[in-house]
Amino acid sequence: MFLLDDSLPHMAIWKEFFADAPSGAYKAWAHCSNREICEASDTIKAWGALRMVPSVRSIYCDDLVSPMARLAKSALQDQAGNTTMEKYIFVSETTVPAKPWKIVWNALTANWESDLCISRAGDWPSTFVNGKKLRLVKHHQWAVLNRDHAKVLAAQWQTKPWRDWVNLGQKAYSMGYTPAFCADEVAPFAAIFGAWEPPVPTQDQGWRHYDGLGSINGNVSSAEAQDFQGRCRTLTAWSDTLNDFSNHNARDVLLRAMAADPASILRPSNRTHPIVFERLGWSSLLALRASPYLFARKVMPGAWLPNFADIVFADPPLNLAAQLRHF
Repeated sequence: MFLLDDSLPHMAIWKEFFADAPSGAYKAWAHCSNREICEASDTIKAWGALRMVPSVRSIYCDDLVSPMARLAKSALQDQAGNTTMEKYIFVSETTVPAKPWKIVWNALTANWESDLCISRAGDWPSTFVNGKKLRLVKHHQWAVLNRDHAKVLAAQWQTKPWRDWVNLGQKAYSMGYTPAFCADEVAPFAAIFGAWEPPVPTQDQGWRHYDGLGSINGNVSSAEAQDFQGRCRTLTAWSDTLNDFSNHNARDVLLRAMAADPASILRPSNRTHPIVFERLGWSSLLALRASPYLFARKVMPGAWLPNFADIVFADPPLNLAAQLRHF
């Protein structure tokens, strides 16, 4: 399910990705902030499989959840076809697949769980309700939801409490509160699982279990030192420097390889967007293909991606020696 502004700049890559899908295995939906421009786009019209949903309010940080709920509502009305398992995958217009279709399919249909990339607990906003400290579990917007969880998001988002949360998130962001958050970074988890409550009322840290959440045994910890939790299906990274990838997690290992690639150009994040990829050389694409990520963003329109399909969609993956011969 694509969240677009007015175009899908990597259309050719997506069409090649889906070309390997069996008939009826997927449905593609798109929400456009500028629907008229999207509908007039010859490129978008040329991909007959892409269905447009009615446009709803879509404002950065203020409310990007309404388009997600609108996409989920439309997609839920039409089952995928010849499969008994359904996953609802949110991607942006600057997202590209990082694996061939078969690997993405196998990964997403290996279980019934929803995948959310949960941020470090130190970034979770908190508040007190009736003397009890509650926290909003912060996560990346680019979620993968099972059918039951997609139903919850589609049904609950427009109720009044969520509108209040939008206003709260926008106020926190605009006034520079720490930790700042946007509605799309807390609302999906909160709508599905609720706020995080300490397992022991006198403690602010500990583990809680969430049925249907893709994580280690479905558990989430509020320990401040915790790294990313849940399952991170889409590569997206925030850092105002390209020299801050010192951890041993999958994200930093991949970004170190990309930053060291002389054929690649990465731009640091700022307050409104994550790290940007303007060029990805073949060694960066090899690293992306070898990573655990299924998708990657923010790949700019017109980005230089030499032999993207030959490398990323190779199955089995090309090894370094083969790749050197290939070029």
